[in-house]
Amino acid sequence: LAAELKRLIEVFTSSKPLWRGNVYTIRRRCGHPNCHCADGDLHVSTVISDRTGEKPRTLALHGEDVDRFHRMTQRYGRFQHARARVKKIAAQIVHLADALCAIRLQATLSAEKRRKKRE
Repeated sequence: LAAELKRLIEVFTSSKPLWRGNVYTIRRRCGHPNCHCADGDLHVSTVISDRTGEKPRTLALHGEDVDRFHRMTQRYGRFQHARARVKKIAAQIVHLADALCAIRLQATLSAEKRRKKRE
């Protein structure tokens, strides 16, 4: 558990940039009747589904931006996955703490009953 928490903390404390969205490839027709895409050879574009603003939007990516945004969206995904894992671990810790508290309360009650019987 300690090793896993250490790994998760490394994800949270990284200073590398994050970007909320998904990078993917689309194929589409441009609408020009004499274009090669009218015959089925569709135009290929790499885009990002950008979710950083109020409304999601799709933006075209070119050149080195493709790799850069892909890395940032992957890091965002890892960050969110780590967050979810910490949330699960925290819930387990709370559950264990509650169980330990109940055991200790029961032990205290039993000890008090034994002490009163001796008196």
